[in-house]
Amino acid sequence: MKRYLLIATGLLLGLLALTILATNVLARLPANQSASKGIYVQFDKGIEGIITRDNGFPVAGGHHRWLWLELEPDYDNDYRFNQEIGTFVLQEVARGKKAAIGVETFVAPTSQYAKRVGPPDGTIAIPEWLRSSPGVIELSHPVTGTWYVLNFLNATYKAKYAEFIYALADWLAANPNVAANVGWIEMGVGLESETQPVDIYKASQAEITDYYLNRAPGGENPPGWTSNDWTRFVNWCTDLYCDAFRVRNPSLSSIPIFLNCAPEFKGKDNRSNRQAFTTYAATKGIGLKNNGLQADRAPASLYDPLIKWGSVVATTTVPIAWETYSVWLTDMTTLYWGVLCALDKHPDVLEPTRDLMVDGSYNPKPDYVAIWRWAEPYLGVTPSTTPGIWCALRETETGGEPGNFFFWLFQNDSLPGGRTVALKPGVNSGDAWILVTGKEGRYTRRTDRATGNPYMHFQVLNHPSSPYYGNPNRYVFTVTVTYLDKGTDSWKLTYDSFSGPKDAGTVQKTNTNTWRKATFVLTDARFGNGYTDNGMGGGNGSPASDLTIDCLDSGDEYIHMVEIKRIDSGTTPSPTPTTVPCTIRGRVTLQGRPTPPHARWVTPLTVTVGSTDYAATTDTSGYFTVTVSSPGTYDIRVKNMHTLRNVKREVTLIAGQNEINFGTLLEGDANNDNVVDKYDKLILWLTYRSTSDLRADFNEDGIVDKYDYYLLWQNYRKSGDIEVSSP
Repeated sequence: MKRYLLIATGLLLGLLALTILATNVLARLPANQSASKGIYVQFDKGIEGIITRDNGFPVAGGHHRWLWLELEPDYDNDYRFNQEIGTFVLQEVARGKKAAIGVETFVAPTSQYAKRVGPPDGTIAIPEWLRSSPGVIELSHPVTGTWYVLNFLNATYKAKYAEFIYALADWLAANPNVAANVGWIEMGVGLESETQPVDIYKASQAEITDYYLNRAPGGENPPGWTSNDWTRFVNWCTDLYCDAFRVRNPSLSSIPIFLNCAPEFKGKDNRSNRQAFTTYAATKGIGLKNNGLQADRAPASLYDPLIKWGSVVATTTVPIAWETYSVWLTDMTTLYWGVLCALDKHPDVLEPTRDLMVDGSYNPKPDYVAIWRWAEPYLGVTPSTTPGIWCALRETETGGEPGNFFFWLFQNDSLPGGRTVALKPGVNSGDAWILVTGKEGRYTRRTDRATGNPYMHFQVLNHPSSPYYGNPNRYVFTVTVTYLDKGTDSWKLTYDSFSGPKDAGTVQKTNTNTWRKATFVLTDARFGNGYTDNGMGGGNGSPASDLTIDCLDSGDEYIHMVEIKRIDSGTTPSPTPTTVPCTIRGRVTLQGRPTPPHARWVTPLTVTVGSTDYAATTDTSGYFTVTVSSPGTYDIRVKNMHTLRNVKREVTLIAGQNEINFGTLLEGDANNDNVVDKYDKLILWLTYRSTSDLRADFNEDGIVDKYDYYLLWQNYRKSGDIEVSSP
């Protein structure tokens, strides 16, 4: 009996003892695949077991991709599925996660594997015993003798690769307790498992590009491959995985399969083929996974297949996934807008690298984790099962995707008086605040009362399965508007109720120049005007609005997001909805200051309630006030730009005033990274005796001196978030 049919007793016992629970939102996936949705951590094999749901991370699983030579190393049929994949699955189960798996046969010259092995072998990920077969590998540069290249069209390669994939599927089917904990399978096609044999845009792969375009055998018009040659190979892989994991082993149909469709290979005829192979895969039920998520990527056509097959009018329901890295989402702002971009395509799976959740020492990045936590409930849902709908207002910065990011809530410029002005980096110089006021302000829109457009109109998706459109179940809704608190004027929200247009409430601004949230509770919303969507962002709006923000002709309103959530059903509508505000009356103790009350106790703070930042300023005794849009239980964090951050966890805020002591804020964080370390010490040295560069003026007496030095050393090597238990 072949080795891949053997079952490791210890592995089975471990898997039988542990199970994975599906997350709590119904999925848009086929019913038998709904448990696979969620956030999966890339490269999860062997890393610290920190990123788990038990540790507060909103993750469903972890992913690992093996080189073929690791799974069948020494000879034909020498399968190591138990030792490699089985062990990884067991690791993920022990961490409360599902395991996502993939295989690659060819890697980039710059990959870690290639660097470790070195040229010319460094690109080949197939087993050593297969390399000697004629025509399977060739030198990409026959003169210099550098970089072996894999001939994907070689008959021997295809036969052995098919045998390998069938063996993997058969092993998985023979081990149902392993299969039950596999979240999804990533098809191995070309370079790095993606739908290209080479990255033609990288200079480091120029020799390999030349081989495939001009010298590779096996195509329809040799030498060199055309777009059709590559498309046929990608489709052959799709057929192989369908046959292995569906036809031959129908018990595995509950495991989604993804085609990495981010790149394409146009071949020597320079013809695009992405639509061809993604359509072929989708019509066979194979999911589509884009490996290049960015906040505003050009060209937008990179995302077209996901938009097409993730829409409510798609002819076939297939899984949709995104993969991304910190090299593209370089800070909290780009991560935030990248996640909004992903959700706009209605994915089932998000796959970030771990550094988008933790730092190099595996300490959580709370602001990053909060973004993932907000996004998780929107994965794998339909218009009928989504917990909310939203619209984030923007316009492309780089010539990428135009217009807003939206999740079945549409802002409609065509309705009367509702034409908005789009704001983005590098334009609208009079609105330069958008570059410095938090992640929400990188892009936004505002009303334009100067041209007779004082309104901002929103419409819900007009879809027969939506519980929002027409509100057939008489749900109670919350509407949360994220707005810029700029100026001291007011704005009003009106909505479509069962008795006609109605005011939801008025918000008085206080000119803090920060992003704030206003939440309205609507008990009689009808939302019956609706937006007729074609499934890909276009549509024809009705002549009336479901929600309208009215600037009251007293100052334009800058709006980041509108989010509607249903909170219960069966409630008799009341005639007047209300906001539910509550106030935090907080206090902090500041180091190095004179006895309060004193002017040096007046200092700016960032107060984070849940995932929302508020700006506050202490008075001469360290007290401050923040108004939160609604009661609830939150983690609350407080930080000054040169102190460590304190946190009080699971604070229950009630309507009215809440008195909270946040303890002593520890000084010394000159670069505002929530750690007191050598970099802060360097800043202090470089600015010593300065009265202009006051980043290290920890006691805020107007000069960087020995007293600031004492405060830094008192807290040296400490880091936030520091938990506070004081009342």
